[in-house]
Amino acid sequence: MDEAPGSPALPDAVALLQFAPMKLPRHPILLGVGVLVSLIALFVLVEHLRGRWMLHRELARLRANGESIVVADLTPPMPPPEKNGAAVFLAAATRLGWNSPNGVVTIGVPGAWKAVAPGKVRVAWQARSWKRFQQPTATNLVTAEQLIEDVRANREALEAIHASLRTPALQFEVQYSMKGQWPRLMPSKQAAQWLRAASLCGLFESDLAGSLTNLESLAFLVKKQSEDRMLIDQLVAIADASIGVAAMWEALQAPGWTEPQLARLQVAWSGPDFNERMTRAFEMERAMMSGFLEEMTAAELDAFITGGWITPTPAPAATWSSLDAFMKDLPELCVRALRRGVFLPLYYAAWSDQDKARLLQQHGSFIKAAREVSATHSLAAVKAMIPQNTDELWEFGEPQRHKTGVYDRCRFLVASRSVEYAWSSISKACTADAWRTLAVTAIALQRYQLRHGKLAPTLDALVPEFMSAVPLDPMDGKLLRYRLNADGRFTLYSVGDDGVDNGGDASPKPNAPTSSYSVVHGKDLVWPAPATEEEIKEAEAKSEQSKLGRR
Repeated sequence: MDEAPGSPALPDAVALLQFAPMKLPRHPILLGVGVLVSLIALFVLVEHLRGRWMLHRELARLRANGESIVVADLTPPMPPPEKNGAAVFLAAATRLGWNSPNGVVTIGVPGAWKAVAPGKVRVAWQARSWKRFQQPTATNLVTAEQLIEDVRANREALEAIHASLRTPALQFEVQYSMKGQWPRLMPSKQAAQWLRAASLCGLFESDLAGSLTNLESLAFLVKKQSEDRMLIDQLVAIADASIGVAAMWEALQAPGWTEPQLARLQVAWSGPDFNERMTRAFEMERAMMSGFLEEMTAAELDAFITGGWITPTPAPAATWSSLDAFMKDLPELCVRALRRGVFLPLYYAAWSDQDKARLLQQHGSFIKAAREVSATHSLAAVKAMIPQNTDELWEFGEPQRHKTGVYDRCRFLVASRSVEYAWSSISKACTADAWRTLAVTAIALQRYQLRHGKLAPTLDALVPEFMSAVPLDPMDGKLLRYRLNADGRFTLYSVGDDGVDNGGDASPKPNAPTSSYSVVHGKDLVWPAPATEEEIKEAEAKSEQSKLGRR
């Protein structure tokens, strides 16, 4: 073809480039990949060195303060067998219920502290029959006689428990490890429930001496659990104390108590505060978690971060019956592969030391808070230390908080999942101390009334005859609140975990988990008064009306 007039001829090479595909040289792509790999390697190295520095600094600080993170250093020595009732206690608690003809204790003990109005509670032993927990109909009832029969059938085991709790120690062979087994926890809770049931039987039969024996044993159980250094042990002790305080309230509503009997009960339930025990538990927890991170396998860590604690969950089945079944499991398989094949290796290489350092610092905050509460007898003293939510943390060496992001949750993989339970444990310990303090004070008030024939005008009147000092409210460190009422009763209360004095208002607080009346979820923690027959009937009528409205 002839060229158009005036058009310059194109060189052959340029013409070829116009029609041939472009071929880029390979070395820029390889260079880019190399730079990216180098940056990743540099990032991992910097994060690894940063973690080593953080961990070294935190360990040096602990050594300077004389604190140990070695489990063996914190494990209490075992007492000699002849002074330790643990073996007898476990054997007896495990036998409870074996000879029960009715099975009432496990499914039908009347509920304690059933509130029918704010600050007003139904007295359990005043009813000779009550609805079962399962299928609670008007005809499906449990009777006091059935409960008494069950308790009598287990008298031998209960007597063994009483004897074991009166030995100098109740110390179990505890395996202080995050991978350990805790066979003592359920028997302890079961023993507390049976002791409360036995105390209730004493009230049904007007046997105050028998009720007192069981209430004392409940107090001994709670006290002797102080030597168990795991946090879960102390949480079980708090639950047992809650059972015991409610059982004491029931008992104090019975007529006929003598002042010496009440004095015994008061001494039994006076004891070290729970945050003193929490301090030792947090110290052990720190040592256990430190060792746990050192020994944790990738499969255990994977199970931990996916909610299975440390028991690895099996992968989806390797064989599928259809393509649909495979496609259904495909997202989980991909996430699992990325987590185990990419993220966890990155965590171990870059961030595991940072996580361990953060965990040590975090537990240091818990320990400091528990010590402060124990020293000041005030939850309010550490309110500023408690995060408002689990997305808050402190950076290393920085007093201010900041919100955690994705990066922080990646590098603080274990520490970011260990915040909420510890702070809530401190609050639970203070609440348990508040109820125990209210109970002991109520006993002292009843002793004053027995001796002087009238209610104490103030709590100062109890000192020094019935108490060594006016008790402090564990929630704010101020004196426990008390006043006489126009109806001839008294109001005794703690301000509750919000630290706000609502004047003894027992109505449900705004964030209560239920809208129904509850002793433990009131705006203030008020030592309840027994409900009258009229108040009980009115509450039952409202309950029936509410049920009809839901149908």
